[in-house]
Amino acid sequence: MTGGDRAAVRVLVVAGPGLVADPALVRRVAETEWERLGVPGSLVNVAGVEGLRDVLGEAARDESCAVVVLPGPDAGVRRLISDPLPGPRTVWYDMAVTGPVEPAGGAAHLHGRGLGGLAWAVRHAVHRLRHPARRVPYGPGDEQWGELRLPPDHDGRPLPVAVLVHGGYWRSIWAADLMDALAVDLAGRGYAAWNLEYRRADRHGWDATTADVAAGISGLAAVAGDLPLDLARVAVAGHSAGG
Repeated sequence: MTGGDRAAVRVLVVAGPGLVADPALVRRVAETEWERLGVPGSLVNVAGVEGLRDVLGEAARDESCAVVVLPGPDAGVRRLISDPLPGPRTVWYDMAVTGPVEPAGGAAHLHGRGLGGLAWAVRHAVHRLRHPARRVPYGPGDEQWGELRLPPDHDGRPLPVAVLVHGGYWRSIWAADLMDALAVDLAGRGYAAWNLEYRRADRHGWDATTADVAAGISGLAAVAGDLPLDLARVAVAGHSAGG
């Protein structure tokens, strides 16, 4: 499936056992976001680890399926976050604050945005499937990376670069997914979009935040490699705290 194949995408939201949330509200948030994005979706509840493993295994065989998992508190279910089975089309979402989690298999993790954050998780899953990005570290930390998106049909000529710095009042619950839509739009307009993640001040202090943004921008030279990036044409755009 190509990144621009909008019609092929469907979303599966999976609620784990013991999830502390009103099922009707979970469904309402999910359905509202499916409608907004123009994609079909479904919601399933699983009773335990094996049920979730079966659902994820079936979804992994469908390349058109973007998956959002609300794992809940079950320890066995949470261990699956470290299992490569779900793959890169999966977004794990914890409604409570958990701190950064690094899932296996190229999956993503968001946390701490409450029930309404499910909408962000659905958006992130759809953007990742429709318009895949290349994640590249610019430092050794879990939050020191950027995602690079190139125009889907670029012809190899050097591309101007747009560096994106997300906002979120310097809190770690808000992450680079806030800039997904802008990154996709810029790539569609002929830019290479470099969407930075960085250590936020609430957990790491101001010096870490500013140092990471500087390192992420400076690291473009290493990111470029044999990619068609024109480092003489670089613009930086930020949102809210990122501006």
